[in-house]
Amino acid sequence: IISSWARFQAFIKGANFTEAAEEITEGEIASLETAMEQNSSCAGDLKSLTDRVWMTVNEYREDNPAITDDELRLKISESDLVLYDVATITNNCMQQLISESSIETAYKTREALRKTFGVIINDLIKSGKSDNGTSLDEKAAAYKWIDTGLSTISASMIDPTDIATLLSEYIQTICGPTQFMGEIDDGTQDATLGLNTLQRAFKGSSSSWIRVGDGKVIIRFTSSDTKDVTVNIKSGGDKIAQVKVKAGGTAQWKSTVKKLGGKTLYLDRWRPGFLGLPGTGGGSLVLWVPRASQGGHLELKVKLNVS
Repeated sequence: IISSWARFQAFIKGANFTEAAEEITEGEIASLETAMEQNSSCAGDLKSLTDRVWMTVNEYREDNPAITDDELRLKISESDLVLYDVATITNNCMQQLISESSIETAYKTREALRKTFGVIINDLIKSGKSDNGTSLDEKAAAYKWIDTGLSTISASMIDPTDIATLLSEYIQTICGPTQFMGEIDDGTQDATLGLNTLQRAFKGSSSSWIRVGDGKVIIRFTSSDTKDVTVNIKSGGDKIAQVKVKAGGTAQWKSTVKKLGGKTLYLDRWRPGFLGLPGTGGGSLVLWVPRASQGGHLELKVKLNVS
């Protein structure tokens, strides 16, 4: 699927991974070129994985010729191929990548490989054949389905410019179809789950993700606002809850990884404004909730600020 670094770099830039492409070192370039050519464990696994990607998509289409792209995408996202194989096989290349660069750049390269398979899978789902990710254009944008999945959120916002900015930053942070990247490793950094906040309302919020856990999602709200507010909670574009938080107070909301996994989690805040009328201005928060075969555990510390 990737026969040379030039083709790989062209794909990354076409899929908006320009920054990552420019930061990859010469050593990584050589590694990616030789990985697909040499008969090493890494190369063999990568070649085998590309074969299984093609075979899996074809198998689902043959079993049900009437299957829609959305139905096929869901089946693929729940398959061992996506949940385990992509992550495991790209992990197998880490020793080689680390030996040729640094730990930091090796992780970046691993993520680039995972994103590559994600876009190729999505390409196959939509077209039934792969163009190797080298001729993607606006009509076949790799992340169009992400935008579609978030469209109901965008449609409900008062300020379309702000929500467009927020979702653009979110997509750039996540960099692609997260379902195709395997299960996400433990982390507390914003980039772990693509956490982004817009404006001041949720500024200073943080997340903590553990891949092996009790399956709980816990959101702890802490307000420094001078007014009572209501937080709307949306999962995959659907409003699922409202949480009232007193001025200067705290609140808690719980759910499960099983219910929220594989979808975006989006928060906006309703606050009394001019003449006491409520409005959502002031900010929003969005992140990705991963799936987890071993339960997972997600905690959000959400700060509510005056704005």
